Amino acid sequence: MKIVWTEPARQDLRGIFTFIAEENLRAARALLSEIKGRVNVLTNNPEIGRIGRVGGTRELVLTGTRYYIFPYRVKGQQLQILTVFHTSKQWPDEFNSFKEADRQGGH
Repeated sequence: MKIVWTEPARQDLRGIFTFIAEENLRAARALLSEIKGRVNVLTNNPEIGRIGRVGGTRELVLTGTRYYIFPYRVKGQQLQILTVFHTSKQWPDEFNSFKEADRQGGH
């Protein structure tokens, strides 16, 4: 299974990295590495995330000093990371990144 980061998810990740790197570049790099490692586990275990709050999704929760949730869906042979949420944000009713993921070649 191939992991695909939608453009909204990539933008979220860049924003998180940039925000943390302003204060601590080493911490930003460590968080990015942890995120990538945890997300890569989904390749062989796509059901490891909890059932998502938005229909047709699952959620990988990254806990630690900051709390991030990675909503994703499996579509064909792709595992599509739809966005990255900090737990302090309000949860949407749907993800606009569904359309973005479909444009990126989802089946």
